[in-house]
Amino acid sequence: MTVTRARAHIAAAIVASVLAVACVATLAALPVASAQAPTPPVRDTWIARMPKAGVLSLKDPGGLFTMDYPRRDWTVVPGAGPIVATIVNKKGDAAIVIEQAVLKQPLAPADITELFAELELELVRERQPRATDFQSRVIGYEGRTLAALQFVRPGVTGMERVRQFSIPAGLRLYRISCVAALGSFAANETWFAHAAATFLPATME
Repeated sequence: MTVTRARAHIAAAIVASVLAVACVATLAALPVASAQAPTPPVRDTWIARMPKAGVLSLKDPGGLFTMDYPRRDWTVVPGAGPIVATIVNKKGDAAIVIEQAVLKQPLAPADITELFAELELELVRERQPRATDFQSRVIGYEGRTLAALQFVRPGVTGMERVRQFSIPAGLRLYRISCVAALGSFAANETWFAHAAATFLPATME
């Protein structure tokens, strides 16, 4: 390196260091923002345990899962085929349906993605072509990952909203469908969220 180039290099380094010092001084002169308390996590209305809920525990006879359901005004109806059980309220305008399907291979938590949720949604569209107002989400809750769908469909007594939770466990895929008439869905939503939060397949207990 020639003397001229060496000088230029040193000069550039000096200028850079001066600029850096100036920047640090400028930053030091800026007012320091006051520390703020961390924002508490937002409670997910789709899946959440109810505090001090008056519940009973539904236990699968084969020991495959457990789930809470309301103690008062709800009753369990045995299922058949892929439907394991249905829990209905006495008014007849809300129900929780537990269905299971057999998978060809287990699904890892990393497999429960937006694509998985969209595939579940496509299956609903095939089964219920008159359904509308579709939504889908991937939810992480208490160390597990699941897909949640929501849609509106014509029911036996009128229009109803369905919120379905798709929960993989080993070679089984559980679908928890929470159904209520449009006018009573909000009144049952906290129970639906609690049922989804407390549904525990045997592989997760």
